[in-house]
Amino acid sequence: GKDIELIGREDIELKVYPALPRVPKGFEYLGTDGEFFAYKKTFLKPNVEVIAKEMALEGNWKTYDLELKLPREALNSSELSDLFLSIDYGGEIANLYVDHEHRADNFYGGDLWEVSLKHLSYPDGIKLKIRKLTEGDKIFIEKWPEMIDGEACRLISVNLLPEFIV
Repeated sequence: GKDIELIGREDIELKVYPALPRVPKGFEYLGTDGEFFAYKKTFLKPNVEVIAKEMALEGNWKTYDLELKLPREALNSSELSDLFLSIDYGGEIANLYVDHEHRADNFYGGDLWEVSLKHLSYPDGIKLKIRKLTEGDKIFIEKWPEMIDGEACRLISVNLLPEFIV
């Protein structure tokens, strides 16, 4: 038999036909669903946290410090493939810095910006800088952010999203 590698962010429900010769390690057999045999893998969500603090507005840039609480035991799980920082912001562009080094950037397009923390070696802290966007700026953006007093320059939310592998 061949091995299958599954990567995802939620618990996995697998339906197959015919039935597997044995229940895969870490899965539970749920029974049948029509002609299919159902199995489920429930992941233990890591106890991680991100805390954002607004620091300064300098010219057209607003700075936030992102404190990442990433216990090593949570990161050492064999089922955790990566941890993504999901950033919702309004502004023209956002830049990420780790230890004063520019490591990632994103031009606003209306979608959440996701950054692999594994790629950044799971830092304890990140500096996020957002450049102000003003109504009437001569740039093309398909979906403009919400403007407050004619400007967008703010962090709306930041979350940590685990990605699992089995």
